[in-house]
Amino acid sequence: MRCERLMVISALMLGFLMIMSVVPMNTSAATDGEYVFFTEEVEEPTFEEWHYRWHKSDQNLDSSYDVWCRNMHEAHGGTHSAWCARQGYNTHYINSTGLRPYNGNITSLQAPADPSKLVLRYDTDMDSIMRRELVGASYYDAITMTFWFYSDTGHSDARQPDGGSYVGYDFLNVIYYTTNNGVLSKHVLWTNTYEQASAKTWLEQTVTIPNVATWVGFEFVSGTVPPEGGDRADAFAAYGVRTSPQGSTGMKEGVFIDDVVVTGTGPSDDVPLMTHVDPLPVYEQVKNFTIPWSHNDPEIAKFQYVDLYYRIVGTDQWTKYANVQNPQGKFTSSPITFNAIQDGTYEFFTKGYDINGGSESWRGIADSWTVLDGTPPESTIDISGDLQNGAYSGSATFTLNSTDAASGIDHTSYRVDGSEWTNYTGVVGLTIDGEHLVEYFAVDKTGNSEPIKKTTISIVDGVPGVVFQNSGANSDDGNITIRFTVTSTAPIVQLEYSLDGGDYVGIDANATSVLLSGLEDGEHTLMVKARDSSGNVLINEAEFTVGSGTNLEDPPLKNDLTMLAVVGVVGVAIVGGLVFIGTRKRKG
Repeated sequence: MRCERLMVISALMLGFLMIMSVVPMNTSAATDGEYVFFTEEVEEPTFEEWHYRWHKSDQNLDSSYDVWCRNMHEAHGGTHSAWCARQGYNTHYINSTGLRPYNGNITSLQAPADPSKLVLRYDTDMDSIMRRELVGASYYDAITMTFWFYSDTGHSDARQPDGGSYVGYDFLNVIYYTTNNGVLSKHVLWTNTYEQASAKTWLEQTVTIPNVATWVGFEFVSGTVPPEGGDRADAFAAYGVRTSPQGSTGMKEGVFIDDVVVTGTGPSDDVPLMTHVDPLPVYEQVKNFTIPWSHNDPEIAKFQYVDLYYRIVGTDQWTKYANVQNPQGKFTSSPITFNAIQDGTYEFFTKGYDINGGSESWRGIADSWTVLDGTPPESTIDISGDLQNGAYSGSATFTLNSTDAASGIDHTSYRVDGSEWTNYTGVVGLTIDGEHLVEYFAVDKTGNSEPIKKTTISIVDGVPGVVFQNSGANSDDGNITIRFTVTSTAPIVQLEYSLDGGDYVGIDANATSVLLSGLEDGEHTLMVKARDSSGNVLINEAEFTVGSGTNLEDPPLKNDLTMLAVVGVVGVAIVGGLVFIGTRKRKG
């Protein structure tokens, strides 16, 4: 499952890390000579602020891409913790549509969410790492990391990665890295015991990190077989999910991390000047914003000034910043007023100089970042139905599509015939005779709102029915998805389809599409028949072709079945897979 919401930052950001581990000037020490490198409570205001503070990877892709992510299922303090297994699909479960559900916790997601597509379980063949950089650790006699963890794993054939020793259960490592000529080397510092791994309660752990460490982090490793004591085969039967192969043992919850603190004690007398850009808001809406920064010289005995460097994600060149007030770009006080040149994701780092002419080494890697987005999003409307002489016969549906190049879409709203504004969650159906005014607009994550757009949709001989969104489509590879909406005020209790006059095949009553694969070249007809709770039978057909030509469809999901109904459930306000507008048009 995608972590909480779709990530709004470009995938290019995955390679760029925030250096949050320098010793900040404004960090209060517990005792003299003790400095906090970083804390992690996993309670950042947004997912993105947590996500880009850690470098995350899956070193074993045998069972899909499974990495650490933020979760709400277990938490030691607050409402969130880091979980070892989110994002990938789980190879040990399958739902009623024949698809693999993703590792994920439905309670942490905003509606709509389909429980048939999520299981809160880790996967086999995992080597999931999250790590964070330490800067200046070598200037302290001792580095300690204290953290809390919750573990639910079991006996398996797991062993330490890269041909390491046999462990015999799925486990958690504390790891650190050393750097030699720019090459990172991983070292295992601590591994939880089997008693800790199977405890299913929050435990506190403190480890001592060598001061040669340049990165520190966590690693979750699982074996090639499910752990002993995993799920029963029918543990998720209520959601239409079973273990795969059928009847096999399932998985367990895995490991959660919370309340991490890394501190250094016994600083040497020659700790160098270190500076960094402080955390920035995820989004900025205006081109002039401030960049706060800190250094580790509270008595200002050494500090002289900093240079501020920036770049826009997607470019490789770092640029030294200067402005009219400071044309040389030598900044002595925080914050710095930054004048951006265009929308985009901006990264920043500082380079400090001391009074003796010394300076920090060139880092060339971001301390912090923010997304500048001053441009409203754009929305379009797609209308489907039987259009005759400017009006739709029987019923029609509309779909809203919104895009935003910088921060991404927060929500899209619409209303019909002056009714209350509603957040758009799926296809909207109309069956009432007359001309209907549809208004809509989108808002991006920065808060920019596009002007309200309007269109009219006319209905004649309005009755409930089945409306196809892509009738007449063509596929050149024998695989095609036909999308449809059932416009009925009553709940749908039975839904079936027939291909080319064949027998009807029952599908989920909330389905909104049918995926067909392995079809022969030529013309085809798909008939969809629905029955609602009032006994009404709604039926319609769509024609499509298979053969050479442009494939107008999205790439189909991979599956061994030749014909598969794809469930598309959308939220509790959805009836039969759509929002139904049942109020009659006002007169006058």
